[in-house]
Amino acid sequence: MAGDTLTSRIRHQTPRIVRAPLRRTRRGLRRATVGLRALPDFLYIGGARCGSTSMWEYLAVHPQVLPARHKQLLYYDVQHHRGLDWYRSNFPFRAQLGRGRRPKITGEATTSYLFNPVAPERVVVDIPDVKLIVQLREPVARVFSHYRLNVKLGEEHRSFAEVVRSERLDFTEISDLLRAGDADAVQEARARSIVARGFYAEQLERWFEHFPREQFLVTRSEDLFERPAEVYAATLSFLGLEPFDDVEFTVHNATEKGVLDEPSREWLTELYEPHNRRLFELLGAEFTWPTSAH
Repeated sequence: MAGDTLTSRIRHQTPRIVRAPLRRTRRGLRRATVGLRALPDFLYIGGARCGSTSMWEYLAVHPQVLPARHKQLLYYDVQHHRGLDWYRSNFPFRAQLGRGRRPKITGEATTSYLFNPVAPERVVVDIPDVKLIVQLREPVARVFSHYRLNVKLGEEHRSFAEVVRSERLDFTEISDLLRAGDADAVQEARARSIVARGFYAEQLERWFEHFPREQFLVTRSEDLFERPAEVYAATLSFLGLEPFDDVEFTVHNATEKGVLDEPSREWLTELYEPHNRRLFELLGAEFTWPTSAH
């Protein structure tokens, strides 16, 4: 953490006229060395507002993890046009991963991968053996948290009830817009998908068509929130990493709690109920989710 703070302080104290050429130089060096760089061993693919930032921070401090330059690279989502060399340039050198007594791994965490219908098709071509981490939050709580974040960012000014009832909920139509790939279609799909992102079964089914189940770790977000050490240990085991307890389980990127109106809660609970049943059948296990959302 201290190193990150110092780096950030140096960056902000460096004159802008100097920073721009330095950025270009760094980008040029990364691209020039792309053939020596690794592709990810693991991807955190979603869902959004399900604890990804916290888990990413916990994984990033593990001595056997050399993470990508940024948490979310969005490559298998909206940055795919930039090409595989660009994507690879964001990861460490392969030689770095093999150094020392214990081998290391690298990865990234883009929460929109789970929802994007073309992401699994793209991922399986480049990294068919990648390990895939999925965290799922009770969908009413998830959509309310998503809404609260959009309000915080200044991207939403309507009431929660207006937002969820105005969304067109045709999951197939939203998927078709995302698959189209052009900027306007993607923007429209993202704006219309705050509720549909809680249809977890449909999203996982697309991924299961391309990857065997043993490449997935699917956990409840509530377990991460309530018992982070337990979920962290299970994630390390899934990734083949040694146990590590020198980590502070601080909650990252949380939104302020709000009060969800009861009519919206009841409407969403009923909406999600068949999708949750489909999810439990798909996973062969039933999640015990709280009935309240904050």
